[in-house]
Amino acid sequence: MINLIIANTEYLSRRGLQALINEQTTFNCVATVTSNKQLTVALSTTLPNVLIIDYCCSDCFSLTAIKKIKTEHPTINILVMSHEKTALKIKEVIATGIKNYILKSSSEPEIIEAINCCANGAKYFSKQIIDVLLEEEITNTNHKLTARELAIVNELIAGKKPFVVADHLAISYHTVIAHKRNIYKKLGINTNVELMQYAITMGIWNKGN
Repeated sequence: MINLIIANTEYLSRRGLQALINEQTTFNCVATVTSNKQLTVALSTTLPNVLIIDYCCSDCFSLTAIKKIKTEHPTINILVMSHEKTALKIKEVIATGIKNYILKSSSEPEIIEAINCCANGAKYFSKQIIDVLLEEEITNTNHKLTARELAIVNELIAGKKPFVVADHLAISYHTVIAHKRNIYKKLGINTNVELMQYAITMGIWNKGN
């Protein structure tokens, strides 16, 4: 049996989550709280397998509240549920040591899976959260490459030899080789096949090149 505490300030969200939990034979909601004070009292009497906390704004369950819980109860499994889905906000939560984060728009199967993973000490991020983080990673990775390097990437994955690339871009053969070596180093790859996979995954392959 997984014992849970729900910390949520929104009535409909709280009741909906409680109803979902009550439908599961392996879940047991031991308390629902709507304020930091109530949460402190609840945690002083029992430590649940999972604390589902609604991270929203500074006057409810804020980052400060989450950090306080992590400090006072370092072994507690916390599942953050939020409408915040910008990479910045997500990373701020993760930086507190949170390993489980889902959105309020998450599906029932996602919520159930997240609770089970959290109770077992495993990481769980909803698909939308992962998509946001991956998109930012793609953007940041692309920013590592200069415009010249991106142009060379497209030339190389089109199957052009370095001397052809040099002629097409009006630069020396040795410059192309130096750029290629630097690109491989930046991306942590070793072959043109890996370079093509990267370009396709990151959406930077200009097929018309």
